[in-house]
Amino acid sequence: MKKIFRRLRTLLWTALTLLTVLAAVIVGIGKLLMPYSVHYQPELEAWLSEAFNQPVKVESFNGEWKAFGPRISLQGLTLMPEGLQSEIAIKTAALDIKPLNALIPGRPLYSFRIIGADLSLERATDGRYVLSGLGVSDTSGGQESNAGLRDVVLNGEVSLQDISLSFDDPERDIHLLLNDVNGRFKANGRRLAAEIKARVTDKGGVRVIGDLDAIVRVRLDSNQRLREASWHVETGELLLTDLIPQLPHHPLIPVSGRLNAEVWGQWQRGEPQQMQGVLDLRDAQLSSQTGPLVVDHLNSRFNFEFTHRKNWRADMAGLTVGYAGEEWQSDRFSVARNLPQNLGLWVSADYAELEYPLQLTQRIMANYGKQWPLSVPRRAQGGVT
Repeated sequence: MKKIFRRLRTLLWTALTLLTVLAAVIVGIGKLLMPYSVHYQPELEAWLSEAFNQPVKVESFNGEWKAFGPRISLQGLTLMPEGLQSEIAIKTAALDIKPLNALIPGRPLYSFRIIGADLSLERATDGRYVLSGLGVSDTSGGQESNAGLRDVVLNGEVSLQDISLSFDDPERDIHLLLNDVNGRFKANGRRLAAEIKARVTDKGGVRVIGDLDAIVRVRLDSNQRLREASWHVETGELLLTDLIPQLPHHPLIPVSGRLNAEVWGQWQRGEPQQMQGVLDLRDAQLSSQTGPLVVDHLNSRFNFEFTHRKNWRADMAGLTVGYAGEEWQSDRFSVARNLPQNLGLWVSADYAELEYPLQLTQRIMANYGKQWPLSVPRRAQGGVT
């Protein structure tokens, strides 16, 4: 039995050695041939057309050998989806061929890289998401302008390198601008997944106000409308003064401060949006009709459920709030609003220092135009369990 295992081990090592030598030979030949690849532009265009399932034109290209396969740098790439009136022109792109992925079932044989583009993603009034900024010409609709790039994604992987991306949702009053975006994008039918690292900028795109890492998975319906989504976002320190003008107004969101957060979330059509995570807020200021309310430091785990502006709930655990040199801690703190069920505002805690939560509750009620009950004092000191 030992002799059989010894021979099997020898055979495996021999096979591995042969594969390594063969790979080295292929890499060597590839490096020698790459300088001559520029003479085969018609063949490259034909191969790209077959791989992308649509006619492809290239102004110029050059090839080089990277660590795990050849990279073809493309200048003036044009995708021409058949049956549509639009063309997608990409100024600079690259194609990373991954021959070793042929040995792994389900792995893409190439990664298509978009370099230095200025992209715009907008949520239309009918719920569709429209991507622009790739030089789309003669287009008659957002769905057509996305079709050519979608065919590329379905057959491989799209990487983003040093691009800028703006996101606009006029209905929800969201306008975000990201710079230095690097990441990758995959699709499987109507399921899409993206992983990006980016810097968040102010509304003018001049000042960097923080950074984020995000993983997003979405599912679309047959009309390219969002059906369900899940996400994980981790931020560096975000400067709220410049970030808040790009987000919808909410009285519980500070107008200034520094925020670090890690958030997991999910949403499905017809269901409330759910978010969980950890946040750390410093030097924050909440605004209201009665003047600003300052929070020196807030740290907590949280769970947030949002149906619409008149129906939401926020639960916090391990809450620590620092204000005016004092500190208040509570293992459990909840705030909820549900007008359809006649719940104007509900605040609950296992323990609360009266002074600060009382001020905060008054500010929140004032923002919603609600009168403070005459039977409840406006100021108090001490604690309540």
